[in-house]
Amino acid sequence: MAYRDVAAGIGLMIVAFIYWRFASAIPLSPLDDTIGAGGLPTTLAILLGILAASLVLRGGWQIATSRAVPIDPEKDRRRVGLPGRAATMVLIGAGYLLLVSTLGYVITVAALIMTVALFLGIGWSWRVPAVAAGGAAVLWLIFVFILGIPQPPGLWEGLL
Repeated sequence: MAYRDVAAGIGLMIVAFIYWRFASAIPLSPLDDTIGAGGLPTTLAILLGILAASLVLRGGWQIATSRAVPIDPEKDRRRVGLPGRAATMVLIGAGYLLLVSTLGYVITVAALIMTVALFLGIGWSWRVPAVAAGGAAVLWLIFVFILGIPQPPGLWEGLL
């Protein structure tokens, strides 16, 4: 797993650099505030770079201390391949997009969190729906009250 962490971290560092280059190229406008239109994308690129670097460092530390487990090709063949897993995640995201306007943001984000957790192998327990509901509520509060971005109410429209 450590070898994959290093490879994924290097790949994410490249993505972060490219994203940062595009974000820093956003032109300034006379109507911009002190942060400007490229402020948030640039910040996200920097955060992605920091997280990618920490992933590389963690994997490198595990390799250096001999706690790294080499990739076992036989074990990997028995699992669903990366293209299948990626396609499943895309389908889960597409299902979210199809349902969010009808069911509403809170319900579909909770369902999305639960579905992804179960797909990634988290065992079913009372914690899965509790974390999903809590995560959906926190995200809704962040978007609606802190950022001022209204979310689709869906079924809740008559109640709110």
